[in-house]
Amino acid sequence: GVSHLKVVEAIPPAKDAEGIHPANLGKLLITNHTSPLPCTATAAVRIILSAKPRLNGVNALVIGRSATVGKPLAMLLLAEHATVTIAHSNSDLRATMREAEVVVAATGAASSRWRAYEKNYRNWHLGEGERPPLPNLDHLVTMDMVRRGAVVIDVGENNIPVAFNAEGIPVLDDKGCPVMRHTGDVDFEKVKDVAGFITQPRGAVGPLTNAFLLLNVVSAALRMAGAAP
Repeated sequence: GVSHLKVVEAIPPAKDAEGIHPANLGKLLITNHTSPLPCTATAAVRIILSAKPRLNGVNALVIGRSATVGKPLAMLLLAEHATVTIAHSNSDLRATMREAEVVVAATGAASSRWRAYEKNYRNWHLGEGERPPLPNLDHLVTMDMVRRGAVVIDVGENNIPVAFNAEGIPVLDDKGCPVMRHTGDVDFEKVKDVAGFITQPRGAVGPLTNAFLLLNVVSAALRMAGAAP
């Protein structure tokens, strides 16, 4: 496969509209604020601040440790003086969420499980390995895990099958394609009853991410033209 690091290193730091070049992420680590900022992480923090303007000492949990969202998001929350915890696949998620006043889920865990199942099922069908069990495509964050009144931001992007047949194959449509559904990492319909503030799986972080991407493009163009600091 293609190395993520090699790809992002090929981007000139001055033209890094997504704020993911190692040089720009390094500046974020050292200075707390820099330009360009990672778009999705910045969007999530901006939404959090709209619901909770002061994060001083607030227990914030970031679920996911990706270089493009989870880690930069943790650094941006630290810059707002939050007390930040990063949870991942080896964490006791239920325990870490007990005291979390802010929760940001950014894993796409269900999609990852579906892709792994799809690969293993294909290999089994070709005579390699054992038949894999059906994947667990449930929401990562459920109502019973969330502290009442918490701010919950869903950054997860999952495109997964609606259902499987008895042979473990996704239900197909009239064209022979799997019937898919889009969902986030959070069980929105139930968590909304306990959260103080919650974002929809779509229409919240995504559009604001696009806005920050455009802002980074314009800012970079101005800097390169000598019209901005």
